[in-house]
Amino acid sequence: KLVAEVFKVPESHIKDIRCLKAGMTNKSFLFRVDGAHCICRIPGPGTELLINRKEEKTVYDTVASLGITEEVLYMNPDTGYKIARYYENARNAKADDWKDMEICMGIVRKLHQSGLRVGHSFDIRERISFYEKLCRSHGALLFEDYEEVRGWMDWLMDTLDSMEHPKCLCHIDANVDNFL
Repeated sequence: KLVAEVFKVPESHIKDIRCLKAGMTNKSFLFRVDGAHCICRIPGPGTELLINRKEEKTVYDTVASLGITEEVLYMNPDTGYKIARYYENARNAKADDWKDMEICMGIVRKLHQSGLRVGHSFDIRERISFYEKLCRSHGALLFEDYEEVRGWMDWLMDTLDSMEHPKCLCHIDANVDNFL
C-alpha cells in the first residue's frame, strides 16, 4: 500500500517483490514498479531503541547535495520506512580490495571535509553505555575479555577527548556492507 501511494500507482503495478536482506534492525525488500527497481526498508521491532530515524532523515537531507548516498525516493522519520532506488549491477565494497577501500575512504573523507552540520551529535560513550545496559538487562553473555577490551576502549576515548579535533559529520557504521 505504501509503495502504491508513493509512486501513485495501483498495487497491481508493483511486481517482483522479494526479501533482499534481513539485517539486525531492518528487512529490505526489492520490488519493481513500472520498470524501476527499488528497495523498501521496513524497520524491525525495537529498532527505535537503537536508531533515531528523525536524526537519520535530517542527515540524509543535509548530505543529499554531496551525492554520496543512495537516491532516497521516500523516507518517513516517524516510522523509519524508506524507499530508495536500486542500483543494477552494483556490489558491496570488498575489504580485501585496496582500490575499493581507497574509493570508500574517499567518500568518508568527502563527508568529513564537507563542513556540513546538523543540530544533533552522536555520543559514542553514551551509546556504548546504552548498548551495554541493554545487553545486560536481557541476560546477554559478554565475551570473556570484555572488561579488558572495555578498559582499552575507555583509554582510547579518553585519549581522543584530550586531543583538539573539530567535530564533523561522520558515518557511524562505515563497514564494507554499507558501501556500493
